[in-house]
Amino acid sequence: MTNIKYIITYQKKDGSIRDVKTNQSIDYTTNHLLVWDEEKNGWRTLIKNKILKVLEYKPVFTYQKKDGNIRDIKTDGNITDIGDKYRVWDIQNNGWRTLIKNRIQNTMNYQLIMT
Repeated sequence: MTNIKYIITYQKKDGSIRDVKTNQSIDYTTNHLLVWDEEKNGWRTLIKNKILKVLEYKPVFTYQKKDGNIRDIKTDGNITDIGDKYRVWDIQNNGWRTLIKNRIQNTMNYQLIMT
């Protein structure tokens, strides 16, 4: 699906806005975030008060169960593609779930974790 773990929307010194995308964990300090920038292939130190938002890859699948009920399945981002199905870790029920792709009604891939 994706290897981008976080998307940080950041205002640069010149006032322009840029999304910094990383596949690694973010190192938080009091006033800064240290992130690996996938597009520029290097480490970036971002000033916290210049960060507009941080999104984390944690897909939520709106899924129609066999009994017809609809449920949002929150995952940790660990998703295995198995042909016409996905195998995901269900955070709410603390277990693996197999989702039939044609029963997935909607997917929201990134969750807002900081503004």
